[in-house]
Amino acid sequence: MHQRIAQLAQLLRPAIRKARVWVAQQYLLLCAKQKRRRQAIAALTTIAVLAYVVASFNTYNRQRQLGEITSVFIASQNLEPGDVVDGATFTTRRIPRTFVAPSALRAITDGMVVQQRVAVGDVLSFTNVGTSSTLTDRLPQDFRAVAIVLRTVLPNMQPGNTVDVIANGVLLAADGLVLYVLPESNTVVVAVPSAVSPAVASAAAIGDATLVVSS
Repeated sequence: MHQRIAQLAQLLRPAIRKARVWVAQQYLLLCAKQKRRRQAIAALTTIAVLAYVVASFNTYNRQRQLGEITSVFIASQNLEPGDVVDGATFTTRRIPRTFVAPSALRAITDGMVVQQRVAVGDVLSFTNVGTSSTLTDRLPQDFRAVAIVLRTVLPNMQPGNTVDVIANGVLLAADGLVLYVLPESNTVVVAVPSAVSPAVASAAAIGDATLVVSS
C-alpha cells in the first residue's frame, strides 16, 4: 500500500508542480489587476480634482473679467403707469455690474409707482419707476425719458435745462428736457419726444449720444 501511494505521489508531482505554477501566475495576475484598478481609480480621482480646480479657476477668472456682481430688479409681469411696485411685481437677479445700466434701481422703497409702461423682464430703473410726484410731474406729454451716459457732465447742467441730443454730428432731438443729473455716473436723464426716443435710446446704448445745452 505504501509503495502504491509513493508511486501515485510520484505520478502526481508534475501535475502538482504545474498547479502551483498556475496558482502563482493567477495570484500575480490578480495582484496586477488590483494594482491597475487602484491606479485607474487614483488617476480618475486626480482627473476629477484637476477638472474641479480648472472649472473653479475659470469661474473665478470670468467673474474677475466681468467685474463685481450686483443685484437688479426685474419686472415679473407687464406693468402700466400708476401700478404700485411691490414684491409681487418684480424679482431680483444678480448680474455683472458691467451689464447694468447706470439708471437701474439700487433699491425699492415704499411708495414707488410705475411711471412708464414696463414689459415683463425689463429692468426697473428711475426712468420708468419713481414716486408718484417725481417723473410724471416732470415728463411732458408725449415725451419719453432716456438715460444718456456722457464722458463728462457739464458743471452747469441741472434739471430743467433744455438740451439738444446729437450723435455723430446729426441732431436726433431738439429741446430735450433734463430730468435728472447724476454726476457720480456721468448720467443725464433727458425727456425727448416719443417719436425720436428710439433713435436717442439706440445712440445712448452704444455711447454715441452727446448733449448740447441750449438753455
